[in-house]
Formats: sequence, structure tokens, C-alpha cells
Amino acid sequence: MLSILAIDAAWTETEPTGVALLKKENGKWICAALAPSYNDFYQLAKGGFVNWDDKPKGEQPNIEKLIESSKTILGIESISLITVDMPVSKIPIVGRREAENAISRKFGAKGCSAHTPSVLRPGKIGISYSEGCFKNGYELGVLNTKSGLINHLLEVYPHPALLRLMNVDYRLPYKAGKTGKFWPDASINERKVKLFNMYNEILNVLKKQIHGITLTLPDNLITKPFSNFKRFEDSLDALVCGWIGMKYLEGKAKAYGDSTGAIWVPCQ
Repeated sequence: MLSILAIDAAWTETEPTGVALLKKENGKWICAALAPSYNDFYQLAKGGFVNWDDKPKGEQPNIEKLIESSKTILGIESISLITVDMPVSKIPIVGRREAENAISRKFGAKGCSAHTPSVLRPGKIGISYSEGCFKNGYELGVLNTKSGLINHLLEVYPHPALLRLMNVDYRLPYKAGKTGKFWPDASINERKVKLFNMYNEILNVLKKQIHGITLTLPDNLITKPFSNFKRFEDSLDALVCGWIGMKYLEGKAKAYGDSTGAIWVPCQ
């Protein structure tokens, strides 16, 4: 069984992280688990459930626990692929890399330039992902890695991937913390409605690509603070990270970077 552990990783311990687990059965990709935080994901592995009304909490990632929880949920002995929206590298990250530069050259005009990492951000969190995956037998996918190989860790980036998924020419306005920039002339309530509708658009397209997604947005979400939107945003990003892994395993993804690290984006 092919499987993907997909992580929309927060760059700090205080912010929660979205996690998705996908499996391929009978030629179809299925969402086996989806959670807005590490702890919620661990609870799923214990037979629990996600209470989407609760505010998810951030914590330091535990890669081995994530992998073991994934294997428990699926009842298998290994996870084929790990995708993470987080700078990871074969060497210490001290600043901007060729990976960010290559992505920005390709997608910057479409509003999808890459953020610059530093020693402190993501710092030890990024190191924990790379070292944790290396320790558990995963090799980092870099520029010369052939798309489709299993037992790899891929660094991914949802924004340019969404250009492909949604068939659009410019970065989608779906970040809860930037609605004032996206729609400066709209009222707060109007911005919430626009954001809610954008989430649903992305979710509906994802459901056509990945079976078994049970996530639905509560109708009363538009009455809540923007902070309540974030748990759904993180979960959508985790699913997009999983979709990138799907395309990679089909041999339909491209690496942008060099031999030390690369960001993977689905091909057109």
C-alpha cells in the first residue's frame, strides 16, 4: 500500500500544525486521517476523534511518534513518503537557499515567492524534521532525485501547488491572517464570507482528488474570530501537501533547488 504522511508544519512551537495521512487502495487515494495539530493526530491513532471546536495547540514535532501513529492508523509497517511544508536540508540552514531562489524565479510573478529561512526560523524545528526522517530511513528528495521514489522526505510548498490544483494564474487569497490585504475595502464580515467561500472551493477540488475527506466547514464559522479559521486553513494545507506527494509518486512533480535541498511542485 502506498501511503503519504503530509504535514503543514508551523515554524514555531507555539503554533499548531496540520497533519494529513493518505493511502492508496484500488487505484484511489483516500484520506485516512486529518487533524489540525500533532496532538489531535496522536489521538486519532489511539482511536479518538478531532473536536474541531477546540483550539489546537502547538508543540515540538516528534517525527518518530508521527510515523508510528501513521502506521497504527493504517495498520501497516512503513509509510511510503513524508511531505512537509518546512525548510529541510542535508546541511545546516543559515539563510536563503537556492530552493527559495528557484521557486521565486519560477513563481514570484504569480505571487508565490518563497519565504527566507534563517538559523532561528525554523531552526531546531526544521532540524528535527530532517534528522528525524533521516534516522527513520527516509532520504531527502533533492534536485537530482527521480520523482516517484518511495522512502523519501519531500519539502513542499502549497502556494505554487494550488496554482496547479485550482488551475489559476495567481496565488489564492486564503490565508486568515491576510484578509485585510486581500480585500482591503471589505468589512470584517464580508472578508469572513469570502474566506469561507475560498476554503470551500479548495476543499471541493481536493475532494475530487482525494476520496474520504470528511472535513466540512461549520456554517457558524463566519461568526467566529479569524483565529478559528486557522485550524481549517492548516488542515487544507496539509491535504495540499499530501496531494503534492500524490503527484510526486505518479512521477509528475519537479524539484526546485540543488543537491542539498529542494522544494517540490506538481508539474502542469
